[in-house]
Amino acid sequence: MKNYYSRTVSLLLALLMVMSSLGMVFAADEAAPAESAADAENIEVEELEEAATAPALNENEAVAEEPAPAPVTGVVVHPEYNSITLTWDKGADAGHYEVCRSLDNKNFSWCATTKATSWRDAKANGTVGQFSEARTYYYRVFAVKNGLKSISAQTASGTCVRPMYERVTFKRAISLKSHGGRKAKVKFKKGQTVVAQGFGGGKYRFWYNGSYFYASYTRVRNCRAYYQTNSVANGKKYSGIWGWMNYASNNVTSYKGIRFYDKISAENFVNHSGQSSRTGYLIWVSTYTQHMYIFQGSRGNWKLIKDWEVSTGAAKSPTPTGFGKKIHKKLKKHSGIKWWSPFQTMNSIHGQRSSYSFGSPQSNGCVRNFDNNAKWVYNACKKGTGVIVY
Repeated sequence: MKNYYSRTVSLLLALLMVMSSLGMVFAADEAAPAESAADAENIEVEELEEAATAPALNENEAVAEEPAPAPVTGVVVHPEYNSITLTWDKGADAGHYEVCRSLDNKNFSWCATTKATSWRDAKANGTVGQFSEARTYYYRVFAVKNGLKSISAQTASGTCVRPMYERVTFKRAISLKSHGGRKAKVKFKKGQTVVAQGFGGGKYRFWYNGSYFYASYTRVRNCRAYYQTNSVANGKKYSGIWGWMNYASNNVTSYKGIRFYDKISAENFVNHSGQSSRTGYLIWVSTYTQHMYIFQGSRGNWKLIKDWEVSTGAAKSPTPTGFGKKIHKKLKKHSGIKWWSPFQTMNSIHGQRSSYSFGSPQSNGCVRNFDNNAKWVYNACKKGTGVIVY
C-alpha cells in the first residue's frame, strides 16, 4: 500500500510539473500579441506624425505640365524668282518648326516641317495669270517641342519678284493668236484694256484666258506703268497712278525713302534663276523697283556687291525684259551721253543728262544711271557680262 501511494504522489507531481510547463507556454503566447499590438500602435503614431509634418496637398492645384514653346518672332518674307523664302529668329526652346500657308489669310494649311530657321516655298508662283490675279501668300511659323506647338504665330505676307507691268488699250479691233497654253485665236475689241507682263521685240506680252498673247506697240495707246512707287528722286516723290501694286514693308528695304529688294531676296532671285555670265559680274535691272543690282561670283553663287536707283523705259517704250542678255558693246560717248554698255541692240546701260530724274520709268528703252554708276559698269563689267531685266 505504501508503495501504491508513493507512485501516486510521484505521478501527481509529474503531472503538476507538465501542467506548470504548459502554463508558462500559454502565458508566453498570450503576452506576444500584447507586445505586437503595442508595436503596431507605435508604428501608427509614427505614421501620423510624418503625415502631420508633410506639406498639405492643395486639391485645387493643377499638376505641373511642360509649357508650350514660345511663339516664333522675326518672320520675314523674301521675294524670289517664282518662289519665296521665309526667315525667322531661332527659338530657344524649339525642337523644330512647322510652316503653314494661306491664300486668303484665313485658311492656313501645313506645308513644311524643318529644323532650320529658313524655308523656301518653291511652289509660289507670281508670274502666271493676269496681273490682277498675281498671288499674295500668307505664312505662319510655329515652334514645336515634344509634341507641343506654340499657341500663337506671327503672320507674314508677300509675293514673288515681279517686273513692272504696263496697262495698254487697243487702238482698234484686232485678232491675235495665242502662244503657249491653250491654242486660240481671239478678237480684241477697240478700246479693250489688257495688262502686259513683259516687253520684247517691240511687242507687249500679256495673259488672257489661259494663254499668252503679243501685241505690237503700234497697236496700243494710253500706256501706263505699274511699279514700286515709294522712291524719291531728286527730291520729288512719285505718286498718282504709279504704285497700283505695292509690296508690304517686309518685302523690300528702305533707304532715305528709296524702296528696293533686300540682299537675301536679290541674291536668291539671281541664283535660283540659273543665270550665268561670261565675266565675274552679273547685272539685274529690277523694273518694278527701278533699281539695279551688281553681283560678283558665278552661276548659282552670286553675291550682291553694289546697287543703286535707275530709270528704265516708260510704259510706251519699255526696256526689253528677260534673261540671258549680255553686254555686247562699249561706247564711251553716244548722243551726248557718256558710258554706254549696250545689252540688246542699242538698249543700253548709260549715264545721264542734267534733266534726268531717277526712280520712275521715263526712258525710251535704255537704263539710265548717274554718271558715276554708269562709268563703274563701263569699266568693270566687260563684254559678255550677263544682264537680267525683270
